[in-house]
Amino acid sequence: MTVAKLIQEFQRHPRDMRVVVDGYDDLSPDQLQKVKITLNSGTHDYLGTHGAVDFLSKAKLAGLEVEQSLVLCCTSN
Repeated sequence: MTVAKLIQEFQRHPRDMRVVVDGYDDLSPDQLQKVKITLNSGTHDYLGTHGAVDFLSKAKLAGLEVEQSLVLCCTSN
C-alpha cells in the first residue's frame, strides 16, 4: 500500500476515529520508521511478503528489487 492509498482509505472514516496498532495501542509518530526492504523476497509466511535489506549481503541483494518503505511498528523504542 502506498501513502496515497492509505490516506484515501483514512478519508473514508471519521476524522476523529482512533487509529491503533495490533494489540490495540495508540499509534504514535515515533512508531513510523523509514526502512529499505526487498520486495517479494520473504522466506517465511509469518515474517511477511517482503524482506529487510539490513540482514542481506551485497551478493544476496543482487537481482532483488529494493524500495524505501514506511513501517508502522507495533511498539516504540
